[in-house]
Amino acid sequence: QRFLNSQYDINCSNPLLSDQQRGILCTPAQVAADLLDPGSMSANVEIGRRNIEGGGRVAFFEHTNYRAVGGTKGEFGGDWSYDVYGQYYYTSLFNSNTNYLNLRGITNALQVTGTAANPVCISGPPCVPYNIFTEGAVSEEQLNSLYTPGTAYGTVTQKIVHADVTGDLGRYNFKSAFATDGIGVNFGFEHRSEFLAFDPDAAELAGELAGFSGASVSIHNGYSVSEGFAEVRAPLAQARTGIYDLVFDAGYRYSKYSTAGNTNAYKFEIQY
Repeated sequence: QRFLNSQYDINCSNPLLSDQQRGILCTPAQVAADLLDPGSMSANVEIGRRNIEGGGRVAFFEHTNYRAVGGTKGEFGGDWSYDVYGQYYYTSLFNSNTNYLNLRGITNALQVTGTAANPVCISGPPCVPYNIFTEGAVSEEQLNSLYTPGTAYGTVTQKIVHADVTGDLGRYNFKSAFATDGIGVNFGFEHRSEFLAFDPDAAELAGELAGFSGASVSIHNGYSVSEGFAEVRAPLAQARTGIYDLVFDAGYRYSKYSTAGNTNAYKFEIQY
């Protein structure tokens, strides 16, 4: 892990700086002023550094899924059939991110007063000065004060209810004189709803994890739609010279969305 292209303020009298580093970052007057009032004079520095002492970041994902489906289908009246079913789907997510450094913690840990032998954070405990200015000086104690875990929990819920009826109107003589099959119809209703919830913890919401690509966003939203539909299939001519099957097909669907309002969909086609 690393925090790249991040701007941090390092106070000019920071005792962990070498004389050369201090001379590059600040003027003697700025150093003197910061000694009198630690934290009043700082150099804004772009730092790019890997956390080689602490190792890589760890992301853990766990999904749990449940799905239940039930329905029935059958026939009635000789030439009619029905299909009714319902579906419930639920999935949950748990995500943890560990071994991430805290951006605010880094900011505080680079503002240091005291002496090189006994440095202390200007903000006070539990902050521990972060000594990235001397090779091999980053300790486990320093890293432990900077680590912040990030967690998130989310769920997705989907519900579907569907019912439709299909019939052959040939027995009622609804058919073309040039066709052997009668007119077929199908109509029904469907309702679907989906809801998503995603809840990152405070650290992820605030974007405090270094190298986490910014702040996460909490989501609590969903939609539902109720639909009615009908379709007709009318054979126009069958088993005729030059015509094996000539069929007219049309369909209509009305949808009422909780988010987008009402919509209408149509289809008309000739099949030869």
